[in-house]
Amino acid sequence: MHGFYRIASAAPKLKIADTKYNTNEIKKQIQQAEEKQCIAVVFPELAITGYTCADLFNSSILLNSAEDQLLELCDFTKNKNICVIIGVPLTKNGKLYNCTAILSNGKIKGIVPKVHIPNYREFYESRWFTSGLNTSGEITLSKNIKVPFGDRLLFQIDKYFIFGIEICEDLWTVIPPSSLHATAGASVIFNPSASNELVTKASYRKSLISSQSAKCIAAYAYASSGVFESTSDLLYGGHLIISENGTLLNENKRFQRESEIITADIDCERIYNTRFTETGYKNIPMPENYRTIEMGKIKNPLQKLNRYIPPHPFVPSNNAERNEHCEEIFNIQKHSLASRMSHTGIKKLVLGISGGLDSTLALLVCIEAIKTLQLPTENIITLTMPGFGTTDRTLANALDLCKLFKTDLRKVDIIKACLQHFTDIGHDKSIHDVTYENTQARERTQLLMDIANKEGALVIGTGDLSEIALGWSTYNGDHMSMYAVNCSVPKTLIRYLITWV
Repeated sequence: MHGFYRIASAAPKLKIADTKYNTNEIKKQIQQAEEKQCIAVVFPELAITGYTCADLFNSSILLNSAEDQLLELCDFTKNKNICVIIGVPLTKNGKLYNCTAILSNGKIKGIVPKVHIPNYREFYESRWFTSGLNTSGEITLSKNIKVPFGDRLLFQIDKYFIFGIEICEDLWTVIPPSSLHATAGASVIFNPSASNELVTKASYRKSLISSQSAKCIAAYAYASSGVFESTSDLLYGGHLIISENGTLLNENKRFQRESEIITADIDCERIYNTRFTETGYKNIPMPENYRTIEMGKIKNPLQKLNRYIPPHPFVPSNNAERNEHCEEIFNIQKHSLASRMSHTGIKKLVLGISGGLDSTLALLVCIEAIKTLQLPTENIITLTMPGFGTTDRTLANALDLCKLFKTDLRKVDIIKACLQHFTDIGHDKSIHDVTYENTQARERTQLLMDIANKEGALVIGTGDLSEIALGWSTYNGDHMSMYAVNCSVPKTLIRYLITWV
């Protein structure tokens, strides 16, 4: 699907310390995610046991049961085309770690421990858990199953989809592990979390995830524990968020009392290609001691894209946002032109007016730039140059606009000059080919340039970004100017800018 993949964040119903019940709920959501053609699904922190088990984490009964259910879930993934990211407490060398296990095709592909263990205000995780900072090697589970273990593991499904894990508090630190994961090549970050609810915390959490996805140039899937956690100290809302490179793709409504899952289609190929040009990414030294684990048989199951691709990507559908963009763009245009005039000491502008949208916007920019410099609008020389295809309506519009703003309006008919040129080069004027069209464009450009030389003025280019991208301009003709004010504005936005002005 052209580099698109569907991922899921899930918040299952749970019962504190009831690992069998929790595992059954998790299985149901794995099944749902696979049916939705997801390639991966992330569950909350310590989802198999529940996050709020407190001193029950000191119980070998709970820990052994959690490991048994992890193996049960692992077996459940046999012959399933999906990767499962699940939270579970595990012991290694006599220490207890808050871990995330990565399951695929009946195997535990790796286990990542939480690095930053919160122990402030309402959190006291270090009462039970050890930080996984700089851990590596293997962890041995029951039945002598040996699994890669460490805080610097990446998991590769294919060229574009490489993911890393950070757990809850890891995201909230000064240097989140995901920053290192992304630098090491991860295009997707999964975060199993158990973030409690406080006033304004949800909005901050969302902005934090969006910001981190932008800084990492990555997709970010977040799954937090829900309302069935213990409420002895805190409440958990089951916040589910999926973001991509600073854009929120999907978010649930918190405080649901049933198991919930959200999905989003992420563009990993775009992430992959964007990183080629971003010096903030490519100039960072490669972090050391990373291991990349191949996920094996998982294939991208996506058959139909659910993601909305706007037909006019540069035009916000929201009126308030669109007006905000228009104000920003127009300010950039007028102040850029004003600065160029100030730097060069030139006080006059020459502009070709056709009555079309591009020249209309360029004229409005010139008017505002001249006003900014406190110069008279008569310093704008507007030139109408009717040719073979000019209609009365568009010409009348151009004349009215120039008169309204009291510009130095001039008219030069280019038909005689073009006919003479056709005679000089031996072109039949009845043949309306590229020579016929480009002759008019070059004649107009010659007039603008010569008048600019005569008046000591700048020729203002009117061509927009869409025309430049498509090559819809005449070489040595209307693609030439001394300062182009529309060259970064797409055609689809021009009309909205004029309306805003």
